Order: sequence, then C-alpha cells, then structure tokens
Amino acid sequence: MGRVVVPFDPMDPASVRRAERRYERELLKFERKVDQFLAEIAELGRSTAESGYGGMITVTVEPISNGYAINAAGEDIIFLEFGAGDSVNSGNIFAGQTGVDVRPGSYSEQNPRQPRPSYHIDGFWIFGNTIYTQVRPRNAMQGAWDTVLQQWRDVAERVFS
Repeated sequence: MGRVVVPFDPMDPASVRRAERRYERELLKFERKVDQFLAEIAELGRSTAESGYGGMITVTVEPISNGYAINAAGEDIIFLEFGAGDSVNSGNIFAGQTGVDVRPGSYSEQNPRQPRPSYHIDGFWIFGNTIYTQVRPRNAMQGAWDTVLQQWRDVAERVFS
C-alpha cells in the first residue's frame, strides 16, 4: 500500500479539519482492506482444509472479534485430522488444541469397549467386520495453515496495492 500524504496548513482551522476528514477516510479504507485481506486468507485456508477432507467434513469461516476463524466440524474430525492407531500424527500443530489426548491408542484407552479387540491392548480394532491398525491422518487443517503461511504475502500485495 502506498503512502498517503495529507497536506494542511496548521494555522488554518478549515485546512486542519479537511486534513482530519481525509485522514479518517484513508484510515477507513485501510481498515476495509485489512478486513478483506483477513477474509481472503481465511477463505484460502477454508478451501484448502475442505479439499483435504475430501468433502467428508464441513469447513466454515466465521468472523471473530479480531478477524476470522476457520472451523472444521464433524463426527469424525479428530480421526480424520490426526489419524488413529499406528499412524496417529501427534506432531500435527493443532494436536495440543483439541482437548483430547492425540497419540496411538488414546481413544481406545479413554473409551473402553466390550468385547475386545481394542487398539491400546491388542494393536488393532474391528469396525464393520474389517480389521484396522490405523487410519491415516488427513492433516487438512495443518495443510490450511501451511497454505496460508505460504500465500499470505501474495494476497496482501494484491489487496493492498
């Protein structure tokens, strides 16, 4: 964004008022561009995450007090984002923000089922007559974060130019 010069005569009250109004207009334009930038960055993250989940999870952008939040919601979001069993990605940057323990076997430990098998005891589980040892993580929200970090400058240059 270019520099804005607002000339005024400090000895002329009318000139000072005109400069003040011009400053307020320029500030409002800047604030609108900041909001546009944040909205576009959030939408970029949303579309990246939604693509990463393959349409299985609803991903939305919600305005919050200081910008926008990207939210992913769905019954199996934890399993899709972080994986399960042998392939859990506890190194995902969002693993510590879930409110649940993200590590191999943590779900079956916290939700014991009868009868067995259970991953934390047997190293596998059965779902729908299929034996599983893992669910590969999609890391879609982490992918959204990575995309935003890679592309924010391009978006800023376009919005603020």
